[in-house]
Amino acid sequence: MKLPISFEEVSYFKNEYRGDLIVTKGVLYYLHIEQVKRERLEFDENSVPKPMRFSAEEVGNARFWLKFKFDAKYDNHDFRVNLIHRKLFNKLLKEGGFMK
Repeated sequence: MKLPISFEEVSYFKNEYRGDLIVTKGVLYYLHIEQVKRERLEFDENSVPKPMRFSAEEVGNARFWLKFKFDAKYDNHDFRVNLIHRKLFNKLLKEGGFMK
């Protein structure tokens, strides 16, 4: 497959949020779509995750098994893609320069 490619229904932050993760050459984008576990957390509109952008240079300590985890922007991040897409996702992370 060629980049860019979008993965839908990707969970973020311990499955608290769902959204689209877009993998491009050298940049990851995450677009928050919905908050999943509303009853556990109280968020006001300003604290809901905004669209996020991570360049390959700022992604550190990247690892992938059931979740894609990495450190960036003074925080750690975890994304979980559908298991059906796991092999493709891993290949595209390497192609995009996020994993070796």
